[in-house]
Amino acid sequence: MSRTFHEDDRVFGLFQPTELVKLCGVNQGRWPVYVVKELLDNSAAALEEHGIENPMIHVVVSKDGVEVGDSGPGIPDGILDKIMDFSKFGGSNRHHKLPTRGSQGNALATIVG
Repeated sequence: MSRTFHEDDRVFGLFQPTELVKLCGVNQGRWPVYVVKELLDNSAAALEEHGIENPMIHVVVSKDGVEVGDSGPGIPDGILDKIMDFSKFGGSNRHHKLPTRGSQGNALATIVG
């Protein structure tokens, strides 16, 4: 299986509910859970990347929202601007096109990463 790398117009994808469903793979009612899962994944990846001893992730749920934090070094200077630039995809993971649902190898691709 080969991966095809591409660039996407992030603005359209982030502001259209149907496109957000495609992007995250969950229906609109599950978006809060998806967002928390992504924040936990980001925290775990950062802790591992920086080799933090005794890593800790905390989650605080209140009537005002959800806070996810960790014992890592934080978001590096200049990265927050890139994260908030809605005109293009950002982050340390390259976006790629994988087989669609039902295609042979999709489960394996999910397990292998």
